[in-house]
Amino acid sequence: MATSIPLETIQTAVEALQDSRTKMKAFLLANPGSSLYAQVENLDTQASRAIAGLNGQALKVIGGQAAGALTELRRISDASKLFIENINDIKNGLKVIASFLVLAGAVLMGDPSGIVSAAKGVKEAIDNANADEAPGNSE
Repeated sequence: MATSIPLETIQTAVEALQDSRTKMKAFLLANPGSSLYAQVENLDTQASRAIAGLNGQALKVIGGQAAGALTELRRISDASKLFIENINDIKNGLKVIASFLVLAGAVLMGDPSGIVSAAKGVKEAIDNANADEAPGNSE
């Protein structure tokens, strides 16, 4: 199994290559008759291909994160549905629903880290509501 490169590392490499390409383009525009023109043009092409490859790798990393987040989302969705069906306290129910809406927004944005964070928020809201509903904890 191949080891995944951290997304931050990929992004740093892409940024460095993009900066390099900017400088190469400036050189090519300023020095059309240079003896280095063909070499710089070739390096620019290679940098462009490397950026495309790294972006593809970044998509795989993000996809892997999203897959894990979707599994967590399914689990939290099932727990939320069951909780909302059985909630007695409207205030706690609203907190759970609000946290679930944050989760839905993160899913719509396609933000894996946001999905995981929002899923934790839903779980926390459910746990807090369950603690409030435990015997002896009524207001």
